[in-house]
Amino acid sequence: MNFEILYSLHHSDMDVCEIKRLGLPDGSPPSEVYQWLAASRGKIWPLDFKSMERGEVERREFVEGSLRFDKTQGVFTFLGQTFSLAPQTPSATLQQGILEFLTRKTPMGFRDLRPADIHSFQAWLFDAEVIRYSQTKFHHFKAPHDVASWFFETLRDPKVFQWGILDETGNKLIGYAGISALNAVDRNGEFFILIGDKTHWRRGVASRVTPQIVEWGFSQLGLHRVFLTASSHNPGALKAYEKAGFVFEGQMREAFFRAGTFSDKIIMGVLLDDLKNRQ
Repeated sequence: MNFEILYSLHHSDMDVCEIKRLGLPDGSPPSEVYQWLAASRGKIWPLDFKSMERGEVERREFVEGSLRFDKTQGVFTFLGQTFSLAPQTPSATLQQGILEFLTRKTPMGFRDLRPADIHSFQAWLFDAEVIRYSQTKFHHFKAPHDVASWFFETLRDPKVFQWGILDETGNKLIGYAGISALNAVDRNGEFFILIGDKTHWRRGVASRVTPQIVEWGFSQLGLHRVFLTASSHNPGALKAYEKAGFVFEGQMREAFFRAGTFSDKIIMGVLLDDLKNRQ
């Protein structure tokens, strides 16, 4: 995939650039030819374009932020964060990252998360039923900016691998799943999944997604062990994890407190050798 970088603005913790894809068929729509990208900590995301203004000061509006720049400086507002940037020749590392972004493929039923997904997460994470058995930090969020700050950090966290989960049509985002706390020394990480769209509950999504994420952790991330914790009051999830090869490793008594009730925190894990022995 050949491309040309038309604009490149740099901050010590963020790069923003517009690229033009080369070699596409004649008549390709502008949305396929031109793309604004944001990059931080080795991760790159597409910015969903809304509008633009030309002039001495250029302006671009995106679903998740905005950019204002001229020949000497720029200001980028992104998921509640603000960055002062300056035009700069893109580094070889950034160019290589863009190439990998353009050629990267995900398995059917998944896609990379993108900043515009913040709006789905803000709806999901303020639904008490959706986050009932999810991670504790979600229960502390009080306002949309709390979700935006968390989402910004998780998108660029090098110790988190994650994919968005798509519905049967492959078009609608219904949740996300992945492995966090990636530990390169001990070669392990913690599996997580959140199905935010409640119309897809009890339809086998977790049973489909869990083994695919685990297999990716072993084959592509080089892990030896994947573990998780779950509430003893969530038998549907426990069953899906068992089907994916997770085995019971222990429990912490009454370590969960949800909806006014304590439950045990079940610890489960799966080793690379476990899956090899099942094949």
